[in-house]
Formats: sequence, structure tokens, C-alpha cells
Amino acid sequence: MTTTPDNQVDIKFTGRCGVEALLDFRLQPGKLFAATLLMQDGCDDCGIAVAIRALAPDLPAAHYSWGVALARHNDLDAAASKFNVANQKGPHWADPLKAWGDVLMKQGHSKEALHKYEQALKFAPNWKQLKQARDALAGQKS
Repeated sequence: MTTTPDNQVDIKFTGRCGVEALLDFRLQPGKLFAATLLMQDGCDDCGIAVAIRALAPDLPAAHYSWGVALARHNDLDAAASKFNVANQKGPHWADPLKAWGDVLMKQGHSKEALHKYEQALKFAPNWKQLKQARDALAGQKS
């Protein structure tokens, strides 16, 4: 872990799969300001997401990352639960809603998935893949 004079904290992780991840925190006195997880695509190591959650349990990205890892392991109910928590902790963030919609689609719940996509579009109206997912579902309903 390293800390810079501008209150940036970098924490390096190596997952069981051998992929390195870097968690970049920007701190504000007394509370977390922002965080970014930088890691290679394709790592489905839940250990990294669990470590992030342990370090910053109130960070929506921690629960979102865990949900992504669970979805990659096809644990769809658990993934949906994590996306729900991420949405509760970051209610204006489209990513958990989109991912939750994707899980609902895989579970065959297209009506609920469409609702999640439409909620997400309120916060990310220019997200091309989100629009495509919503439009594909809306076309099925017509």
C-alpha cells in the first residue's frame, strides 16, 4: 500500500488466478471520496472482490465487483443480490442496474430485466450497450 501527498492510496492485490489488481482510493478527510479498481479483463477471481469489500464495505463498487465475479461463476441469484446492494449504496450508478438486468435476462425474467435497463438509462442515457439491451427486450414485448 502506498499513499501520496494528495491523499491517494494505492493497494495492490494478486488474485489466486495470478492477475494483479490495483485499487486506487482518493481520500477526503474522514471519508472515502472515490475508488477505482484496475485489473485485467477475464479475471473471475472472487478473492479480489472479497478483499475490496473487506476494505471498503460501503463502496458500491465493492458489491458490484463481487456480483460480476459471481455472475461469471454462474451464481446468478447471489450476483443479483450483490447488484441489488450496489444499487442501494449507489442509487444513481447505472452499472449495477445494467448487470442486474443481464442476470435477470439469463434467468428468463425479461420483464424485470427491461425495468432494470430502463432504470439504468435514466443515469446513463448515452450508454450504447445498455440501449441495445433495452431495445432488444422492448422489441420482444411488441
